[in-house]
Amino acid sequence: MPRKAWAQIDTPDIFFSNTYHEVAALIEPDFSDLTLLEWHDDAGVVRLPLIIREIRNTGCFDATNAYGQGGPWIEGQPDLHGFRKYYDRWAKNHKIIATFVQFHPMFDYATRLAEAFPVTKSGENIVWNLQTDDLVAQMSSSNRRNYRKGLRAGLEINVIEHPADLTNFRKLYDTTMQRLGARPFYLFTDAYWHALESKLSPHMIQVDAVFEGQTVSSTLNFLSKDVIHFQHNGSTLQGRDLNGPVVVHVATAQWAQEHGYTIGHLGGGSGDSLLEFKKRFDPATAPRDFFIMQLVHDEENYRRLAQGHPETHYFPAWRDPAIYEVKKNLQRAQTTR
Repeated sequence: MPRKAWAQIDTPDIFFSNTYHEVAALIEPDFSDLTLLEWHDDAGVVRLPLIIREIRNTGCFDATNAYGQGGPWIEGQPDLHGFRKYYDRWAKNHKIIATFVQFHPMFDYATRLAEAFPVTKSGENIVWNLQTDDLVAQMSSSNRRNYRKGLRAGLEINVIEHPADLTNFRKLYDTTMQRLGARPFYLFTDAYWHALESKLSPHMIQVDAVFEGQTVSSTLNFLSKDVIHFQHNGSTLQGRDLNGPVVVHVATAQWAQEHGYTIGHLGGGSGDSLLEFKKRFDPATAPRDFFIMQLVHDEENYRRLAQGHPETHYFPAWRDPAIYEVKKNLQRAQTTR
């Protein structure tokens, strides 16, 4: 489907949109193209937005969703086995060897697709019920205590609707990622941050916790229908000591509640401590299952291209981030000689 036509579609969520895919493509290694597949039958339609990536020096490609979550969305009751045949045929015709998809946890598309595709549960995403009289009261006792400590310490809130300059937020975010030892992938490019400012500003809100004139904790959030997605966040060491992350998350949820949003999507986490931090905002609401799909379209070429790559949980095998970190380190070493 042409991108202009994709841009006109009212997608179920911002993560399915053409605009978000244009932004997310900027952080994908070996990005080649964007496409929205559309398959119809008499009973319904399946639409699948994809980022296509080149497999270097092979003439072949793989496909994935935009950073975060995505996958197909379904309208009506289409024949999903028919869609599977169509997709495999389309992939082979376009030399796409494999597809990796992280399904959007706010919808049931993954469980529906499981009748025809290899869908597996990968983890959980935390959601925050904003349809409550008292957001603070529904938090865990430790979060309530830390929230009140932060307010008593003098943290103030600054809300920036439709932020057009993310310079200060990025500094805080990058500092946090470096402190946590995050993979280089999460230190996003200049192009990504500039695209957020120019393309997604109308769909974002930034909420800062300020102490003595300095921003010490912040969230950057996507707005989508009745959901607010807590997309990025950062905090200084001082902000963390002042319970800034708790205070700023509550302030974000309060703003969202006041503006008619009913769900806060806090996302998943790479470790138990991060998931536990998120769960403490709304322990009573059950997490959403997070599903993935690993699909090989061309078994022979997949085995050939995977040869020599380490056996890890990454799929496809050639997308293990360690491969790109080694290449980046070699490039840095060559430029400093």
